[in-house]
Amino acid sequence: MSALNHNPLYHKSSQAVSPNSQILRRLEFNAQSYHKNTLTEGLLDIFESDILDIQKQCSSGGWDGYNAEPISLETAKQLIMFYREKISPLNVLNPEISPSSDGFLGLEWISDYQDRILIVPEIETIVYASIVRANKNHGEIGIKDELPETIVRMLKKYFSPKFN
Repeated sequence: MSALNHNPLYHKSSQAVSPNSQILRRLEFNAQSYHKNTLTEGLLDIFESDILDIQKQCSSGGWDGYNAEPISLETAKQLIMFYREKISPLNVLNPEISPSSDGFLGLEWISDYQDRILIVPEIETIVYASIVRANKNHGEIGIKDELPETIVRMLKKYFSPKFN
């Protein structure tokens, strides 16, 4: 078996392709990967900017017209880290950013069918709730714990770009 068989660009017709053509294929593959990563990073930057904008709008007490706690920059940074580490790798649609009156920011997905998943990373815990079709789920886990498999499965099934 040749070394080409282990190359992700290899396919049977590559055996009869010139070395220059194989180099061009590799360059094209690398360029496509770079473009995808750049696009993904660009979308993350926009989403993170949205989080920071909402934090600024809600940085004073009573931002909701009542007695809401201010949302700190630290809370926004924690949400950004949480999103990068636990949500972004799932390759799901970006959620709405939901400020809460207790001073936290949450992520909320709402489908056309009114399916909902809400995840709120707090200081030491992650609070989550979902109503998807007839299934209701809620709970609390440690901030460093993995998301429950049921939540991950529902996010991927109902909120992936290919589903909507």
